[in-house]
Amino acid sequence: MRRKPLSVTVPEAILEGVRRTSDIQGRKVSDIVEDALSLYLRHTDPELGHGAVLSSLDRIHMRLTRVERAQEAHFELTAHAARFSMGLAPEIPEYDEPALRSRGARRLSEVMTAIITRLSGGRSLWRSTLAPELLVPRPASSPGGSQAQPAPGNSAPQGAGDRTEAREQAPSV
Repeated sequence: MRRKPLSVTVPEAILEGVRRTSDIQGRKVSDIVEDALSLYLRHTDPELGHGAVLSSLDRIHMRLTRVERAQEAHFELTAHAARFSMGLAPEIPEYDEPALRSRGARRLSEVMTAIITRLSGGRSLWRSTLAPELLVPRPASSPGGSQAQPAPGNSAPQGAGDRTEAREQAPSV
């Protein structure tokens, strides 16, 4: 469905709530308002509910398309990085090739095991080391001195212990 602009006037408290929700969820204000209107229409008129469902499906499709493009770019970057680093590697003498292939196979197996272990535990190296501040906004300490806890469902680290554990589990390549 094509999107069209809509101007509305709401009380300041509602506007602040929508903006706060937008910041916390990392979504656009218009998406939150659209979800609220769709929910309202679904409960007031079944005929209008069908349009709301179609609108929701269109939004889901757009988001999945963005995720697909991001994954494609990530895979492309990874492939080029691997190609670049292999291009810089010196030639391997023929007499060292069997030992190096064996060591490479063992290291690849260790890396795959580490990846499977972390992901099956609901964690990832990216979440625990590179982007915890992107996953859960961390407000300043409260007067009691305790840090805010992550939102439910997010597996952001609680402290430096996860980072140390990640370094210990990741094999050196």
